[in-house]
Amino acid sequence: MGQDRHDAPYPGIENKMTVTQSQNKAYNWIELAALLPNGKMVRGHYIRRDDSAGIAAWRRCFLNTNVFSSIARHGEPNNNSPSIHPLYADIDCPKDLEAARRSTITLCEMLMDRIRLPQDNLNISFSGCKGFHVVVAPQVLQAFYSPHTLGLYRRMARRARDAGVLHIDQSVYTRKRLWRLVNSRHGKSGLFKIPLIYEELRDISAEGIKLLAAHPRPEDSLARHQECEEAVQWYRRALAASAKLDATSKGQLTNVKGFRDGWRTPPCIQAIQKTTLPDGIRHQAYLSLARFYRYVGMHPAEIRERIETINNRHPIRDPNYIERTIAWASDHPGFPGCNDESLRRYCRPEKCFYAKLKRSQNTDR
Repeated sequence: MGQDRHDAPYPGIENKMTVTQSQNKAYNWIELAALLPNGKMVRGHYIRRDDSAGIAAWRRCFLNTNVFSSIARHGEPNNNSPSIHPLYADIDCPKDLEAARRSTITLCEMLMDRIRLPQDNLNISFSGCKGFHVVVAPQVLQAFYSPHTLGLYRRMARRARDAGVLHIDQSVYTRKRLWRLVNSRHGKSGLFKIPLIYEELRDISAEGIKLLAAHPRPEDSLARHQECEEAVQWYRRALAASAKLDATSKGQLTNVKGFRDGWRTPPCIQAIQKTTLPDGIRHQAYLSLARFYRYVGMHPAEIRERIETINNRHPIRDPNYIERTIAWASDHPGFPGCNDESLRRYCRPEKCFYAKLKRSQNTDR
C-alpha cells in the first residue's frame, strides 16, 4: 500500500506529466505516485483515468515498480476536490499468504451474499507481496460523493473482521490513500500485482498464485463494471445509515463522565497539540491523544486531522499507525492522565484541573 507523504518530484518527470485545468465535472482525475528506492514517495501528479498513454509513461519512468494511483476518483486535479471511492478492501498477512487468501475468500462470499454482488463484479488482485485487494468499481454501485463514504467502509471492515475476515486492514480508509497499479512490480518481492477471477482465488493455492505473479497478466480487467441494482440500493441505504451514525457521534461532545459541566482539554493534551514530539514517545502520545479524543466523543475524522497535523511536524515511519490507533481508541476510549509517560512529560499539575480532581478524590478516600 502507498503512503500519505508529500516529497519533491522525481527529477525529469515534471514535463512529462503536466495537467491542465478542466471544467469537466466527472470524477475522472486520479493521482499518480511512486515509491523510490530511498524510501521517499513521489506524488501529486494528476491525470485523467482514461489517459492510458500517460499512465503507461508514468510506469516507464519508474520501471513499472512500486507505482500507485489514488483509490479515490477526483472531480478536479487536486486532493481537496470532491471525490468518489469504490468499495475496497486490503487483506494482508505478512507471515501467511494462505491465511490472507482464505480471509479474502470469506470477504468475497460476504459481499456476494449480503450485497448480492455477482462474483464477476469483484475486482480481485494479488497485491504482489503479502495479501490481496478486493474492489467494487463506482459504476457498479452508482457511487456519488458523500463525506460519509469512508466512515461506512471503516465500519464495514470492522464488522467483516468480527465476522471472520481476520486479516482485513482497517487503516486504509483515508482520503489520500494510494493503491498499487495492477500489473506493476512489487519492489520487495519482485512479483507483480495481478488480477484474479473469483474461481482462481478460490481454487489456486497461495503458492500457485505467486507462480502466476512472476509475470504480468492481460491488461484488460477480468471484472465487469455494469451497474448492479441490488448493490446500488444497498449502497444508498448504507450511506444514509452511516450519515446518521456520524451525526450521532458528533453530538456526543458534552457531559463526559469525570468532567464537571462538560469536557475540558487538560494542559498536557494542549501542550502536545502545539509541540513537535521527539522520537521515542510519538506512538504512545498518539494513542493517548486518540483515546482522550474518543473519550470526549470526538468524531474519528476530526481525530485523524488533529493527529496528522501534529505528525506532519515530525512524521513517524509507519503512516498506517494513525489509522490503527484511531480504530483501537474507538473501542478503548479513556484518559490515562498522569499515569501515562508521554502525557506526564508535558504535565503541569499546578494548572491541571484533572490533577486537582484526582487529588480531591484521593483526599475523600
